[in-house]
Amino acid sequence: NLLNVTALVLNANAQQDNDKLNLNLDVPGLGVKDGKLDAASVQGTFDLTQAGLLAQGKFSTPLIYSLESHQLQMPGLDASYSLMHPLLQSKLNASTRGIAQIGLDEQELRLSFKTKLDESQFSGNFKLQDFSSPRYTIDVLATALDFDRYLAIDWLKRMQDGGGVKRRPVGVHF
Repeated sequence: NLLNVTALVLNANAQQDNDKLNLNLDVPGLGVKDGKLDAASVQGTFDLTQAGLLAQGKFSTPLIYSLESHQLQMPGLDASYSLMHPLLQSKLNASTRGIAQIGLDEQELRLSFKTKLDESQFSGNFKLQDFSSPRYTIDVLATALDFDRYLAIDWLKRMQDGGGVKRRPVGVHF
């Protein structure tokens, strides 16, 4: 082995007004061998708090990075997360398993996933190309999803009243 790191821990916290984002990344072991950076297990968590919104989650995955081709692979991505929002009746909990590949030279991210939200199942593919001027391709197959089960009874009124959520412009480019 050319390099062995016994532990790598990254923590990031950002706050603007009452909005908070906390990210944690833990890599218990990292090594370089045969032109590849390899971590058997990478774990991460996030907490996002905005007016009326709380999103939390955690993930784990093996990680392989080719120093030659600049390809990053996450062959066993396993994640669970939750979301609370004023327009929802209760907290949503979901889990996802998938495979992710990132080509830095090609500026391309590919994700194949299977997600479970209660009895609903989602599977699909996500592709992002050109990191500086992004283009997205999304293909999703879903079983029945009962929105009435998740939305608060008076969700429309809450939304029209601002829902207790600070409105912000959001830029989405397709």
